[in-house]
Amino acid sequence: MDSSLSDTVSSVQRRSEVISRIAKLLKILAQNDSPADTDNGNVAIQAVAFNEHGSNHFSPHQQPVNDLQTVSLEASKDRSNQFERFISGITPVLLEVWKECAGDGGKKPKKMATSWSMVDHVDLMCHITEALALICQITSSSNISDGSPHSSNSRIMSEVIAKWFPVDSSKSPEDAVSINMNLCALYLTIKSSNGESEEIGTKMVNYVRKLLQTNVAAFKKHARVCTKVALALDKDHLLIDAGLLYVANSEVDDYVCSLIKDSRGKECPPILVAHLAQGIMSKWAGEKHCDAILHLAKTKDKHLTDKIVSALNDSKRDLSNISREDICRALAVALRGASSEAKLKMSKHLQTLQMHDHSMAFCINTMAS
Repeated sequence: MDSSLSDTVSSVQRRSEVISRIAKLLKILAQNDSPADTDNGNVAIQAVAFNEHGSNHFSPHQQPVNDLQTVSLEASKDRSNQFERFISGITPVLLEVWKECAGDGGKKPKKMATSWSMVDHVDLMCHITEALALICQITSSSNISDGSPHSSNSRIMSEVIAKWFPVDSSKSPEDAVSINMNLCALYLTIKSSNGESEEIGTKMVNYVRKLLQTNVAAFKKHARVCTKVALALDKDHLLIDAGLLYVANSEVDDYVCSLIKDSRGKECPPILVAHLAQGIMSKWAGEKHCDAILHLAKTKDKHLTDKIVSALNDSKRDLSNISREDICRALAVALRGASSEAKLKMSKHLQTLQMHDHSMAFCINTMAS
């Protein structure tokens, strides 16, 4: 019994190591648009050796000059075909390992499998979903298919995401959350090319909303994926209604900035403008906050100035966080229609900063206009 268990654990560990390395390789490949792009049109260098007694004349090219382009194209095509065969072959293997980790090759009912098997192999499951997401990313950018359009994506959707989300486990809730977050990330990667499933999207939004309401610590730990789910799938802003904006996290700020810039002419809800006004004066304010402020100023948002003034006059406000020149310029634009008291307060703060003369002049002149 112990020997059998030890063999099983060793097998899982070996597979986890292999798949984690595959994921690392795919990350490197995903940074390039396609395998052919890395070639740069170079022809393989001819290996030569010095012959002491014979002729040492070597042609600089293995083939006539007018054939070099053909050589390069053929070499690139061959590498592309090899890469395509690798991607097409590795996906079924990853799916089979997923099924085995889910319990008895995926033949057990979901509740029986997830209660003991999946969370026992959480590292391996997360490595598999990461690798699958990277494969989807690479294939969508490189137009790689395995014979039928999006057939691998369809298998991933049906055999992994639709069948298993959400994984539930009373044995290890934290590990179950990790697997579910990876499944969310996998779905967000695959949905653009395979089409969006309203049922799965609704399930994921409801899952993240429940996580937000019952386990804020876990939500913060996976805030990047949770906010991506909110931005891509939560069309009715259910997560905002559930208290998303009260979570102090830079990822939530990034979500608000993206949501504001994606409003496309629609009036921005005041609650989002107020959150942005608080965020641009926080310690993690950055370029995204500035872009969102300038977007609202350009669209002449009627709430922008009032919300900025309200945040500026907050008795608990630490103005020392407002030090970056781009943030000061964005705030100056937002304060153009503010009261003289608010402008004076901002001007006094600007005088305490070491700013370039042109930035200082821009801020003062903009608020005075």
